[in-house]
Amino acid sequence: MKIARYAFALALGAGLVSAQGQGPAPGSGRDPQQFRQHWLDRMARLLALNESQKTQAKSIFDAAHQSAQPLQEQLRLGSQALRDAVKTSKSSAEIDQLAAAQGARSGQLLAIHT
Repeated sequence: MKIARYAFALALGAGLVSAQGQGPAPGSGRDPQQFRQHWLDRMARLLALNESQKTQAKSIFDAAHQSAQPLQEQLRLGSQALRDAVKTSKSSAEIDQLAAAQGARSGQLLAIHT
């Protein structure tokens, strides 16, 4: 059961960290700022937002992006700590504690993005 929880937490953390990669996908030619702007433009067009609403939406998404940055780094470091704990045969209690911390950080990141 503990191994299953660890595997789930590790997979969740790794998935979130990799989904929040720092650079553009290979061959995409877009940096993250360009992607966010394209996404915002598309959303504004689909929702028929006026300029004021576009500015408000951009502020909201920029704030969410800024608040997510430290969590993304913490998730990356937490994933490394979990891998190291498993490789060095740490106790189940230590692994469970690291996995629980990763789960909490993943939840915080999810809350920011919703």
